Amino acid sequence: MYNTMKLQALTLAVLLFCSAAVIGAEQFAEQNLAEELYGRGVHAFFDSNYKGSIELLSKAEQLGSTDPRAYFYLALSGLRLNKRGDADAYFKKAAQLEQEGKSARDYNVSAAISRIQGVERLLVERYRRQAKQNWENTEKKRKELMYAAEKAKDEAIVKSVGKAPVATAPFGARSIDPFAKPEPKTEPKKEEKPDEEKPDK
Repeated sequence: MYNTMKLQALTLAVLLFCSAAVIGAEQFAEQNLAEELYGRGVHAFFDSNYKGSIELLSKAEQLGSTDPRAYFYLALSGLRLNKRGDADAYFKKAAQLEQEGKSARDYNVSAAISRIQGVERLLVERYRRQAKQNWENTEKKRKELMYAAEKAKDEAIVKSVGKAPVATAPFGARSIDPFAKPEPKTEPKKEEKPDEEKPDK
């Protein structure tokens, strides 16, 4: 019985490991494909094939790409085709991804859009500045909430310490201070007996 359970547990562990390896390999393959689609999409953009660029970059989006450069060129391609609504949505997404992904990977967006100049570049930079401001405001608020939570925690600790029971002297002792002067002993008063009347002689 024990050996059967042990074998089942080992089999399950192997299956989980293999599943994780397969998922990791699939994600790696999708990431590489998304990178390839991004490169081809950018080439199509600079060949003035904006529809082709959107088609290729949209496939990268469907693969779950978090590369902000792909979305910037999706926006620019839409702008060239006068699809301003789509362009606005992609510009916002691109700028947001750029800020959120800085801690994980630097895509060097500035270098990727260096060939974009004039009015379009000014528009791109406006979205980037706005996203940066939004990100900084969010981070500031998050830190303020963390500080408030820590402060409340510290105050609760101090409050709980303040309510600790006060130490009392042991039974029969008058003071818990070992250096206190002993209190003077008071002897009980003797009751005075009335003078006995002497008999008359």
